[in-house]
Amino acid sequence: MKTINDGLLTSIQELTPLNPFLFNRNGCLNLNTNVSDELKRLCSIANWNELFNYFYEHSGSKLEYDISYTNNEQKWLLLMGQVVEYNHETLILCYFYDISNVKKKSFELEREKKLRTLMLEVTQSIFIADSIAEIFDLSLVNSIKALEKSKYGSIMIKEGNVFKPVSYYGFSDDILNFILPCEESFLARNTNNKMDKFVSINQEDLGDITNFKLDDENKISIQSTLTGPIYVEGNLYGIISLDSFENNAFDEEDVQTMEFIRKNIEVAITNHKLYQEKLVLSRFDNLTSLYNRHYFEEQFELNRRKAQRYNEEFYIVLFDIDHFKSINDKFGHFIGDQVLKHISSLLFKNQRESDILARFGGDEFIGILFESNSEELKNKYFKLNSYLKDQSLYVDDLSISCSFSFGIAQYPKDGKTLDDLVKIADFEMYKNKRSSR
Repeated sequence: MKTINDGLLTSIQELTPLNPFLFNRNGCLNLNTNVSDELKRLCSIANWNELFNYFYEHSGSKLEYDISYTNNEQKWLLLMGQVVEYNHETLILCYFYDISNVKKKSFELEREKKLRTLMLEVTQSIFIADSIAEIFDLSLVNSIKALEKSKYGSIMIKEGNVFKPVSYYGFSDDILNFILPCEESFLARNTNNKMDKFVSINQEDLGDITNFKLDDENKISIQSTLTGPIYVEGNLYGIISLDSFENNAFDEEDVQTMEFIRKNIEVAITNHKLYQEKLVLSRFDNLTSLYNRHYFEEQFELNRRKAQRYNEEFYIVLFDIDHFKSINDKFGHFIGDQVLKHISSLLFKNQRESDILARFGGDEFIGILFESNSEELKNKYFKLNSYLKDQSLYVDDLSISCSFSFGIAQYPKDGKTLDDLVKIADFEMYKNKRSSR
């Protein structure tokens, strides 16, 4: 423990720029009239007993100390203290300097890092989300995480002249029955119906009654709302609103944060729509809306592995439209396309939800069918074929007689690869075609 006297203390105070002072468990000692504003504030709010114990146990160490008066203020000091003896009393000789700007910059960087991480999750969701609803939910939850004072929130989508909820946090499920006319929304009221930016609305402008019923046993009322638009392809798509139990909860920095979030949400929604469109194009046949051959082959391999692992069986059914070349030659390709769509629609409507049906190429269709047997499938498709023959297809006053032939192969009895199963099904199909003729 170092011993200091008045002379040494005076020299320290004159030589160092770090604002030295002495304190005990009750507060500061030997303060003069030139005390800085920071030290005055420290003297008014510090827990001196706590500080004394800390530096007594960690003499020579540093400590960051928050001297903010309000939550919206950021004021920090770095304290450096060591145990000394002065006038036969054990005290703490402490130096300090203002680190508020450094802390503020650190908070800003941390906040930006957190925000970018949250928005990266939203951006990546376009590749893993099964539906647009998952993107809405993730966008809302991450927005609430980004703004610590927000506790509730909602995303509403514009349908005609009204907004309808598609995602919510904190509210009861009753919110799903809520319909909000666009012109009555807080956003419209506070932007002169432009709905082109985020606005922060406080309790005096919200009124005593909120639009939504809160899922909270204490029924705490919303005191502040931050609401703004979502635009997709240049059109108003919806609104996102974050709510707080504190009045004046959101500041200009929060508004800027939500503007950044909004752009990421808009990009995520736009890209998800494009991704889904490309996904549809990559999986489905454009004419019949059945799966295409490439996607069918992927699904076959997945189901083959599953069947092999669990010792299961399934059936491959191959379909071929009867006299399709003659239909094209006689009536033209437009009529041929209508026949393809007619038969594919009938097959699709009469499959189980778990079955997989695809256009295999030209006038051929192929299916993977589960939980069935060969006789049951034969009876089913004979009946469908009879129905087709009895119900002619009418296109532009033309009556077209349609039918198909089919063949069935069983995995793994008839083969373990798609090529082997298709060969068997194709052979059976042409047997049926010859017998029907």
